[in-house]
Amino acid sequence: LWLALASGAVALVVAALLVSAVLQRQAIKESFLDTGDSLTGLVYQFDRELLRLRQAMLESLLDPLHMDRESLVLRLDILSSRLTLLQNSPVMLPIAQQAEYPAVISAAVLLNRRIEKALFSAPMAPQQIIELIGDIGAIEVLTQALNHAATMKEALELEERSRILQRQNGLIIDLTLCQMVFLLVVSAAIYLRQRQQVRERLLLEATTSALQHNEEKLVVAANVFNHAQES
Repeated sequence: LWLALASGAVALVVAALLVSAVLQRQAIKESFLDTGDSLTGLVYQFDRELLRLRQAMLESLLDPLHMDRESLVLRLDILSSRLTLLQNSPVMLPIAQQAEYPAVISAAVLLNRRIEKALFSAPMAPQQIIELIGDIGAIEVLTQALNHAATMKEALELEERSRILQRQNGLIIDLTLCQMVFLLVVSAAIYLRQRQQVRERLLLEATTSALQHNEEKLVVAANVFNHAQES
């Protein structure tokens, strides 16, 4: 009985670990495919909006007097929303202490203010547009360094999770082997118990038969003795 209970407990543990390993594998797979709410995803989206804003500024440089201010305002609003995600998203906490992160945030905030002030003031001069384009390029360099830091951080996390999965897989294999041993021991114990019960039943039947035979002999002897006394 205790072997059967131990085997059942091992089976439950193996099932729980197997479910945990499957869930972690799925999380790792999703982290590879995710380009949104992740370290590299948020930095990439911010860098992409910087590039689009710089392209819009370059187009405005070709004709400063007839620049598309609405398009620039739209690009600036999108960049501001991406910057807000970088500032407030808890996903960025693993690299918030690195030097690249505050550098990108402070430079981007200052750039937003300068561009917003330039857009809602007098028409921008070509020199002013060139300076803003240079500022955007400087932030892109910082963003690339931040993207590298985010990529390294995610790679380390994925490597650690992969090691955890390997340890879990090894533990699952060990527990599965232990469960197989338990099942073999339980099966052997049940088989030996059944053999013992068969031997005990045969012995009981033989004893009962012998007792019946002896009883019959005693009955016959008693009859003979009674007849002898009557004679």
